[in-house]
Amino acid sequence: MPTPSPVAIAVQKISASPERVYDAILDPDMIARFMFGPLLREEEILHIRNDPRVGATFSYKVRRLNQTGGSDDIDHVGTYLELVRPTRIVFTWAIAPDTNGST
Repeated sequence: MPTPSPVAIAVQKISASPERVYDAILDPDMIARFMFGPLLREEEILHIRNDPRVGATFSYKVRRLNQTGGSDDIDHVGTYLELVRPTRIVFTWAIAPDTNGST
């Protein structure tokens, strides 16, 4: 019998309508405010590219300081698998060049 894949569930109470939250999760300007950038950690956003359609992809690339005092470019990539406004967003998530990340 195959071993089940690990599962992670994040829960966050947000005082906004489901429609506003759904839209914010897909909006490049909002992604740059709540997921990446200098407001959260020492990093520079190189680009936020997002095409929120089933089968389309995203790329959130940042330059992050590393432990040796240098920096690393990290490209968070994925593909949208399911979009049901305002209740469900399913996507893959990986660090390029890998594209076989989690869902």
